[in-house]
Amino acid sequence: MRFFERRLFWPFIALSCAALFILLWQLHHLSAQDYRPPGAGPDVELQLNWLGQALHQGAGESTQDWYPEGYFFTHAIYGSALVNQALLHPEDNALRQRNIQEVAWVLGRLESAQGRAPFPRQQAVEYGVFYQGWSNRLLGGWLLLQPETDRDPARVEQFHRQSAALAQAFRQSPTHHLEAYPGGSWPVDNVVALTSLRLHDELYGTDYAEVVQLWLDYTRAHLDPTTGLLPHRSDAQTGQRHDGARASSLVMALCFLGELDPDFAHEQYARLRELYAQPVLDFVLMREYPRGVTGSGDVDSGPLLGDISPVASGVTLATARINGDEETFERLIQLSEVVGLPVTWGDKKWFSLGLLPVGDAFLIWGKTIVPWHTVTQLTPALEYPRLTSTWYACTNGLALFIAVGLGLIVWRKTRAAS
Repeated sequence: MRFFERRLFWPFIALSCAALFILLWQLHHLSAQDYRPPGAGPDVELQLNWLGQALHQGAGESTQDWYPEGYFFTHAIYGSALVNQALLHPEDNALRQRNIQEVAWVLGRLESAQGRAPFPRQQAVEYGVFYQGWSNRLLGGWLLLQPETDRDPARVEQFHRQSAALAQAFRQSPTHHLEAYPGGSWPVDNVVALTSLRLHDELYGTDYAEVVQLWLDYTRAHLDPTTGLLPHRSDAQTGQRHDGARASSLVMALCFLGELDPDFAHEQYARLRELYAQPVLDFVLMREYPRGVTGSGDVDSGPLLGDISPVASGVTLATARINGDEETFERLIQLSEVVGLPVTWGDKKWFSLGLLPVGDAFLIWGKTIVPWHTVTQLTPALEYPRLTSTWYACTNGLALFIAVGLGLIVWRKTRAAS
C-alpha cells in the first residue's frame, strides 16, 4: 500500500493541479466583453465551421430521431447564426458572400419534404406559424444580406407572397394569433413570424405595422394573470389559455419581442428574471415554472433537473444578450465552457463531444444574436438587479478551498518525508 501511495501521490497532485488550473481558465477566459460588437466573438467562426460540417454530414437527420422538429430547428438556428455573423462583420464582403451561399443551402433544407414533415399543411398559413415564421424570417434575413440588385426575383416574390399570407391570416384570426399545429398556438411562434413582417417592411417599404399592433394589443390584454407574462400555449380561435407562462417558450419569445415593441420586451424580460432566474453557485439558470410552482417536463421543456430547465437555460444566453443583461449572458458563457466540455481542434470548436448539435446551434446563435431590422446593434446594457456574487464567491471560493487542501497535503507529505 505504501509503495502504491508513493507511486501515485505526485501524479495525483499534478493531475489535480492541472484540473484546477483548467477549471479556473475555463471559468474566466471568456467574458461578455468578448462578444460586444464590432465583431462576432473569438470562437464564433470555429463553432460555425463545426456545426456547418456536422449538418452537411447528417446531424439534422440524427437530431430528428429524438426531437420532433429537430431537423428543421437545428438548420433554422444555424442559418440565423450565419445571418447574425454577417451583420456583425459588415465590412467583410467575403464572409458575407460565403454566408449568403450557406443560408441558401439551409433554406433548401427547410423547404424539403423532410423539413416540412412534422407540420400539417392545411392550416391558416401553410404548415403553420412555427414553420412559416422561422422560414420566412430566415428568407428575409438572406435577402437582407444582399444588395437589392443581386436578389433572386423568385425568392423576392416568395418573400412577398409568404409575408402577405401571414399578415392576412393574423388579421382574420379572432385572437390575432395563429396555430403552429391544429388546436395549439404558442405566442413564441407568432412573435417570430411577426418579426418577418417587420423585416419585410424594412426591405420593401410595406406597412404591416397594423398587423403587429393588433397582435400586441390583444396579447397585452391576455397575459398570464399569475405572472403577467406571455402564456405558454393558448387556443387561437377562443383565446383560452392551455398553459400559464413557462420559461422554455418565454426565453425564446423574448429574443424577438424587442423587434416588435422594445418597451414591452424589457418589461417582460425584467419580470422573467424576477420570477424564473435561479442563481446556482455563480451561474444563472432558468426554472421552467415560476417560483412557488412545480411541474413536469415535456417535449417543449425537455427533462427538468429539479425545477431547472436545461433547455430554457441554454436559450437564455440569447435572451440575455439581446435584452442587455450582460451579467446573465457572461455567466452562461462561462457555464457552457465548464460543463459543455468544449473541444477546439484546428479551425473547429464543438461541445458535448459533438453528440448534441442542436445545443451547439443554440450556443452559437445566442452568442451572435442581433436585431435584423433598422438597428443591427445590441440594446445598450440595462440596469438589472444582480443575480450572482460580485466576487464569484462560490466557484472561486471552492477552487481556493481545493488549492489550499492540495497545498496542505503536499506540505504534510514533504514534512513527513523529512
